[in-house]
Formats: sequence, structure tokens, C-alpha cells
Amino acid sequence: LVLRQGLTHPASAFPTLVATQLDPSPGVKRLARKLLKTQYTRHGAAFFEHQLARGVELAYAFKRRLEHAARRRKRQQRAENNGGGGGGGDDGDNEGGEVDVTKHATPNAAEGFGFIYSLVNGTRTMRNAFLNTLLRRFETASSNASTSTASDVLFLRFLAGVVVELPFTTVDEALYVVFQLNRVISLRGGLLLENLAKALQRRGANNGGDDANAAPSAALKADIELACALSVVLLLKSHVKRAYDLSDARVASYAPTEATRNAEIMRFDESVTFDCSIVDASAGQSMRAANKAFVTFKELMTKDASDFAEDMFKETANGKRRGGRAKRVVQDDDDDDDDDDDDD
Repeated sequence: LVLRQGLTHPASAFPTLVATQLDPSPGVKRLARKLLKTQYTRHGAAFFEHQLARGVELAYAFKRRLEHAARRRKRQQRAENNGGGGGGGDDGDNEGGEVDVTKHATPNAAEGFGFIYSLVNGTRTMRNAFLNTLLRRFETASSNASTSTASDVLFLRFLAGVVVELPFTTVDEALYVVFQLNRVISLRGGLLLENLAKALQRRGANNGGDDANAAPSAALKADIELACALSVVLLLKSHVKRAYDLSDARVASYAPTEATRNAEIMRFDESVTFDCSIVDASAGQSMRAANKAFVTFKELMTKDASDFAEDMFKETANGKRRGGRAKRVVQDDDDDDDDDDDDD
């Protein structure tokens, strides 16, 4: 009513309309979609692009509140069934008190963002702008270790779950996602892996390996959480490549500025599922968890194909492959069985 009467600016209402795509009430979601469609008709795709980032953040925060409320009701019901006993258990919360909303949020979130994506998917420019807004958060979280937190990792897991469920209709869309994720990996992946290996080795030597439960230093914690963020990026990239049957050679030859290949057939395998639960958002709280997160990150980096497009490195700071990692031969086969355990 406030929006219809012109009592608020449409831009300020857009993030809330995006968040209500996750509302449990079907009526609320239908009304929000109707209003979103109306605003798109009036203001165009640029309106969505400018407000989408805030809308995604608000949707994530809204879903967390819904999850907290559901867990609280579950504890109360269990207490009543036990004759008024304590709440008992953490109902799946991680050690840092963060609620993992990815376990339940992805289907509803994907449905809502899928609807928005269908509105702006009219042209390549419009859909790339939409994807850029979503994928930019991966680059932001991976570009500054000092600002990366456990909450960021959980948000990236949530966001990755949204991206994999977007209703792509062309191969170009999947290739564009992988292209942008490769940029993120190339900027920080190799250097971070090298620095973490040295830092953990020094820590083990200085403490004799007896500090498994000790908290890492602030600098090491920040790097571990950054490694967790990049692990989500690596898992998302692997999933998109396998789900859309993208070979290393095709990914390496892709450039966003090239003409769309209309004759290129899109193949999508619905049996390929996305799972990033191996990425522990609380890995920075103890050395045991930190070491485990490092091993996960190292394995994902090792399995990751060297399929970076040549044009991509023109946009990076130094043009180096993974901060100096040795170049490997590009192969067409990217569906190794060894990847299934980490990415299915």
C-alpha cells in the first residue's frame, strides 16, 4: 500500500520485496512478485541492478531470522515434550553461534531469485549485469582477508546456493559465471595457499603440534576464513562446469565479449547436486579446524582445472596464473571421478 500510494521511493522498497520472496506465506510472495514486476516495467533493468546487492543481503538476514525462530520453536516443543526440561542441543548451529541457513534456505531463495532473473534475462547485457551483482560479492569477500569473517563464509554459501539454481537458458550464462569465478581464484588462490602452508608450518614448529584447540592468531584466522571463502568459489565453479558439461578447453576459450554461439546446445544434468557443507565457517576458531580447512582448500585448488581464459588475465593486477602456480596442460575431460566426493 505504501509503495502503491507513492509514500516511499521504489528503490528503498526493492530490497524488502526481494527479501519477501523467502516469506513462508504464499500470498506475501505473490504480492511481492507482482510489485517487482510492476517496478521492472516502470523503471527497467537498471533499477534491479542498483538495488539487487542490498536485496540479497536483506534476504539472507531475513532467512536467518526465520531459521532462528524455527529452531527456537523446536527447542520449546522439545522442552514441553520432556516435561519442561532444558532446550538441549544446538540443533545444528556451528561452533561460532552462526546458523547455517543453507540447509533449508536454498530452494525458497532460488525460487525467488529465479523469478527476478527471469525478468531481466531479456538480453545478454541485462543478465550479465544481474550475474555481476551476485558474483561481485565473491570477489569482495576474497579480496581482503582482514574483512573476511565466518558470517561472510555462511553468506557466500547461501549465495552460491542461489546461483546454482538460477534458470539458465544458454551456455553463455554458465560460461560467464565460471569466467568470473576464475578471476576470483586467479587473484588470490595460489598466493594464499602458499602463505597458509608457510604460516601453519611455522605455527606447528613453534608449538610442537600441541595446540590443536588453541585459537589461531588474528592474521592466520583471517587467512583461514579467506581460504574458506575461496573454497566456496572453487566448489561453485566445479559444480557449474559439471552440471552444464563445460570442458576445460571451452572454458579457457571463452571471452565475455565474443559473439554468442547460437548453435551451441546447452546440456544440463539435473542429477548433479551442489554441496558446500565441507566448508566450515567456524574454521578460524581453533587450530584443529584451521588445519582441516587448509587441507580442504589445498585439495580443491589441486583438483581445480587450469582453464583460465587468456583475456581474463588482462584484467588482473599482475597477469600471473594463480600467483605463480605452475601451468598445466588444458584437457577436455573435466568430469574426473575424484571430484565427485567434494562437489556433489
